Amino acid sequence: DAVTTATRVHMACSFSAPPRAELFASVSDDGRLSIYETATSTLAQTLTQPSHLALKHTCIAFHGAAASDVAPALLALGTDTGSILLWDVQRATLLRTINAHAAKVSDVAFDVTGELLYSCSEDKHVCVWEVRSGAQRAQHKKGKVAISRIMLSPDGKHALLASTSLKLMRLDKWKRVLQLPGHAEATRCVSVSADGLLALSSDGSRHASLWRLDLSNKDADADASAAAVATMPFEAGVAQLAFLHTQASTCVFFVLTADGKLSVWRTPTKALFASGKKTKKQLQLPPKCSLIQVAAEESDTAAGGGGADPQRIQQAILVSEDEILVAHGAQLRPTFSRCKFVAPDGEPIKQIVLPRVSQGLLASEAPSAGGAKRKRADK
Repeated sequence: DAVTTATRVHMACSFSAPPRAELFASVSDDGRLSIYETATSTLAQTLTQPSHLALKHTCIAFHGAAASDVAPALLALGTDTGSILLWDVQRATLLRTINAHAAKVSDVAFDVTGELLYSCSEDKHVCVWEVRSGAQRAQHKKGKVAISRIMLSPDGKHALLASTSLKLMRLDKWKRVLQLPGHAEATRCVSVSADGLLALSSDGSRHASLWRLDLSNKDADADASAAAVATMPFEAGVAQLAFLHTQASTCVFFVLTADGKLSVWRTPTKALFASGKKTKKQLQLPPKCSLIQVAAEESDTAAGGGGADPQRIQQAILVSEDEILVAHGAQLRPTFSRCKFVAPDGEPIKQIVLPRVSQGLLASEAPSAGGAKRKRADK
């Protein structure tokens, strides 16, 4: 179905670090790892390893900004066999294969230094690996339910472990700081804000939740319901969500759904904490700032739609308070567009429609973001 397809696409691709996000990595169904330059929408290199046809890649993590940096750009790929492949992108080299888990790897995440790699699996363990040597630093087992997603806080002090519930862990002592109710099914998407005080999550259904993370809470189970800031409904299942990577007076985040619609919010950070910690009443978030999507085909418009658009937005990343970079078009030949969702006068741009791109895989040029149709928000 559409939700499953979009979630699979989300897990098989990743941008390099913002704000530049110069590279985009995508793994095909046959195990080929393709690296694209986002500025030109060109394929920079394709990486494969001997057993790529025998492995199914289940998750991906990117560390490092660009090929021009001194520090290596690293990619970690989890597999259905429990192994993790670690690639050096600049050298186009498979550094090592880590035999990490006894079951499918559900998620991988680098720490802020790129020296450690965290992984979780259906074997119900969370492991910490030294990137340089591949040695295991630590192994933890968290409860009877496997962790489906792991997200490290930007300050490197906490990890958010997601299954049907959300657990905020203190890394130095591996101690639970906070537990949140989470979702009916295993969490598929999770993100933590740059200040570490907010989290977004979804189980891939048509809802996403916004949470407060109380790092000072001495009782890990106290007032869990008060941590729920808002629940956001959508017309299709959630495929991706994320916050802006830097702290600001305005909280900026987006939610991408399986039908390719990208919703962006800009909300004063103070408003998300104005009601205080003890209330259990959720906030009514202001209307989304912008809706970004690819223009529908004329035939689909005339027929009233139907089926997932193969050119829909596949992945996105916020690069500033007013700009987002999106990957769209054919999966084998993605196009990258930077979209400004705030006008020069500070007013939000209500709707941005990206033009459809050529279906030919050998297209020499890709449309720029300047060709998008935009609508201003009503004052």
